[in-house]
Amino acid sequence: MIQSPERDRFLINYFRWACAEFDREVDDDFLLLRTVNHPLNRIFLDYVEGRPSGTVRVLGRGLVKRFHKRAVELSGAVLTEEEADALAEWDPIRDRRIVRLPIGARDGLTIPGKGPISEAWTREILSERLTKVCGPGAQWDPHQWRYERTVDACRVRTNIDMSGQRAELTYSHSLDRGDRPSTLREGIALLSWLGLCGETTWRVWEESDVMPVANGLVACCERFVGGLPKMLVGV
Repeated sequence: MIQSPERDRFLINYFRWACAEFDREVDDDFLLLRTVNHPLNRIFLDYVEGRPSGTVRVLGRGLVKRFHKRAVELSGAVLTEEEADALAEWDPIRDRRIVRLPIGARDGLTIPGKGPISEAWTREILSERLTKVCGPGAQWDPHQWRYERTVDACRVRTNIDMSGQRAELTYSHSLDRGDRPSTLREGIALLSWLGLCGETTWRVWEESDVMPVANGLVACCERFVGGLPKMLVGV
């Protein structure tokens, strides 16, 4: 991706916002993170359960710094020894737990006897609530939708992927300035800004999952879009 002064400023602002967001999640007992029902997310929540908040914050700073490498380089932040030790303890535990997950939990689950996600699920996911947060939406692939809105002259695209045979929903945001060709950032989502993994995915196994998934998706989008004005200062 082409570097630019505007993009670099955004990356620094985004990194600092993400650090604050991890602390906010610790204070809220990971209220937003708990809305994501994928097994990979449970590994982290189980790991931090019962640990002192200070210990979890150290791990969080390490996770965020490791994921936001360019911003760390630009801002002069460094990974402390304490943060590196926290990552060294977490990483092998995460990897062992992932290996032990059933194949369906790692790679997505095909629901026996069901084809693509039903229209009832689709209507619920693409509700008026999501449009209010992310702007008008349109289908651009059999199982993918894109929403678009403008925040402070920045175009925010929200991509929703509901691959029919995998019973999962994945989302991400991308940002660009409408008057310039360079993209500020792609692949923005809850678990990526917190430094946990590259994708944020919910399982949608039953129709009873639809409302919790919709609530979690909307909450994640509200959190990011609501923070954008601060992240776009100087950009």
